[in-house]
Amino acid sequence: MNMRFLIVGLIAAGLSGCDQPEPPKPPAPAKTAQTFAPLTVTVEKTKVAKPGCKAKACPTLETDLERPSSDPVIDAQVDSALASMILLGDKPVQYSSIKTLAADFWAKAESDWNIELQSRVLYQNGPLLVVQLDSYLYNGGAHGIPNTLYLNIDRAHGNRVLTLADMLAEGQESAFWELVKPLHAAWLKEMDSTDAEFAQTWPFSKTPNVALLKDGIRVKYQVYEAGPFAFGQPEFVVSRDKLAPLLRPEFR
Repeated sequence: MNMRFLIVGLIAAGLSGCDQPEPPKPPAPAKTAQTFAPLTVTVEKTKVAKPGCKAKACPTLETDLERPSSDPVIDAQVDSALASMILLGDKPVQYSSIKTLAADFWAKAESDWNIELQSRVLYQNGPLLVVQLDSYLYNGGAHGIPNTLYLNIDRAHGNRVLTLADMLAEGQESAFWELVKPLHAAWLKEMDSTDAEFAQTWPFSKTPNVALLKDGIRVKYQVYEAGPFAFGQPEFVVSRDKLAPLLRPEFR
């Protein structure tokens, strides 16, 4: 065979091979939605007096905790938030744990000072974990001061704490508070405090302290926010049926 024809034939064969379609690529594996199993909750109760105190009335620190113990990171986050609710001086302190709060408390406490700390896991739904934190501090005077804080923890986004704005669709906060107002008015009627003077002294106000629960969004005020100390910490629930058009789709 003529060598020239052989070379041309080989080139033609190579070119025809280039025209062949590439084999189809295997499909990319489908992304599966991340699932979040409910966290295990461990109950822990303690009551400790100030170390070395020999007096009849010693400072005490009491805890009654529901700890999300199966997630150490969230457990530590909740522990720090609960401890930091206690104000022992003029300025808030961000305590890393109840243990560090205790050390500060023992250093400052007098006679019958008392701290009570409580945590309750209210709701778990997928990545959402809602915890109620309650604190009580007595450091002299006529009475102690209670306080409540809700943590709405989003496990899908780095355990960030959700605000009301995160729960509601954009531009719906005003509509939400319009739903709270009649609940507040009904509470004032129950407390027999509907006169103009009371309304002027304690006008309706908003609070960042909200919890996204199965039955709706719970709003809770601290003492002195909605009325005098004797009125306590009023709370109101805006039901799910009324919230439906206001919530972000992932929370409906």
